[in-house]
Amino acid sequence: MLATCIACGPAAPKPVDLLDGFPVIDVHQHIYNADNFWYGDGDALFRHFYTPEMHYDTLVQRMKENSVVLAVASGPLSAVDYFYTDYPENRSLFLYSAEFWKIEEKSLTRTVSDLCNAIKNHQVRSIGELCGIYEGVPLDDPAYLQLYALADSFSLPVFLHTGIANNYKDYPEYALAESNPANLKAVLEMYPDVNFSAARMGASSHKDYDFEDDVIEMMHTYDNFYVDIGSTTWINKSARRTAERFIRRAIKEGLEDKLLFGSDEMIWPDAVTASINYVKCARYLDKAQKKKILYWNAANYLKLSEREIAAHFGVCGNCKNLEQ
Repeated sequence: MLATCIACGPAAPKPVDLLDGFPVIDVHQHIYNADNFWYGDGDALFRHFYTPEMHYDTLVQRMKENSVVLAVASGPLSAVDYFYTDYPENRSLFLYSAEFWKIEEKSLTRTVSDLCNAIKNHQVRSIGELCGIYEGVPLDDPAYLQLYALADSFSLPVFLHTGIANNYKDYPEYALAESNPANLKAVLEMYPDVNFSAARMGASSHKDYDFEDDVIEMMHTYDNFYVDIGSTTWINKSARRTAERFIRRAIKEGLEDKLLFGSDEMIWPDAVTASINYVKCARYLDKAQKKKILYWNAANYLKLSEREIAAHFGVCGNCKNLEQ
């Protein structure tokens, strides 16, 4: 486990109130099966694991250590089916999400059919992360439009990879211009009852593509548009500066209810600890804002019931006096 707070630094004293025990919802995690599991970079910030099961077991441990009561964990349908079926004891911890990259037109019918079955079986309760921009598939691609329609039919949230990742040069078809969340405007208007989340606040690591103004404008305009803070809080110092600048601006403009906590945990479960510590230690956030980011905003985004929320706080389903 990460020994120091990534926001405060190794020499800084612990804040008086770290919100210990306050429930956290993580809207951005990843799970894998043997077919898509990867081993990470040799110089990764955190320890990585050698099988999908080792990763999953450690991820659950970190979630419990950090009071993560629910996580949107995305993976291919095969991985979702595996962990939902073989780890029934963790079903209350995870809201499994169907992750898609490029969807071939010829396989779309089967994809939608399989996804419908998984939704009806309560295995899948979210759609995303949709990562097509890595392979040149835009956010409003006709294939993705069918997935959005499905999300509308079943009242599921959708989250998408947006912005430009540090490793975009490894993907020659990466759709740089299409990475702007503003390309979702027509979709948001088409499906006003579907809550969409733009991963990593649409942050860009490319100097020629800055989407911040567009994302802020969308947060103002569309009630069904949220952003998660993602890996910006832990992956490197530059990303953390981006996170702080964006969060400060969003709060100043009255958008603090649109900020979701997401660790973007891939194969490094300690990233969960680091990203939660970032929020808890952030001196520019007050206690109420931290609670919104860590839990309450996601509860609205995921449309959780009063009973589900009460369970997360360990109180009876009829209690309505939960501390906000």
